[in-house]
Amino acid sequence: MLIFLIVNNMDYSIDALEIAAGLKDALINSGLTIEFILNSGPVEIASILGIDVYLAKIIFDATEKSLNNNGSKEQQNDVVELENM
Repeated sequence: MLIFLIVNNMDYSIDALEIAAGLKDALINSGLTIEFILNSGPVEIASILGIDVYLAKIIFDATEKSLNNNGSKEQQNDVVELENM
């Protein structure tokens, strides 16, 4: 039996962002996603993480840069085939 999973290419890993490891850890531990970061903006990110807006802006800018470096802002999907065990 095969299972097909649709993977959203826009939802890149937080680990791929060009920011300090401590900021990545804070994002991951808070459960923030790339999509959330882009939709919320620096002020909300700062509030959630308890950091200065300046640092949140660095996170936001790195997220936008990562997205722009990977093509367009349009959502792209890949179908991944998984084998059910």
